[in-house]
Amino acid sequence: MGHLGRLLTDWADGHRFRPSNAQMAELFGVKRQTVGNWMRGGTLPHPEALRAVARVTRISYNAVLSAALRDAGYLDAELSSRDTLERVLKDFGISGVDAEEIHRRVGQAPD
Repeated sequence: MGHLGRLLTDWADGHRFRPSNAQMAELFGVKRQTVGNWMRGGTLPHPEALRAVARVTRISYNAVLSAALRDAGYLDAELSSRDTLERVLKDFGISGVDAEEIHRRVGQAPD
């Protein structure tokens, strides 16, 4: 199970009637198969989906994003969030972007 999957499982297990993947998918605005992929890890969800997960589950966006980045291989214990951001930007072919500016825009303080 992936890191995001663990977050979702812990959240779902905290309910009296545990929501199914299909029910979670409806809450998050994605397909049931997408939730299944998140449970297994290895995929990087779209930012809108991550925001929906954070909003619905009331898990901090930073925790949801961190779990997704770990699953996709962009974050490990040896990397700081700034290093991770720069690595993700490079992998997506985005250059000339100031990491500190992006951190400000998403409401995080850089390392």
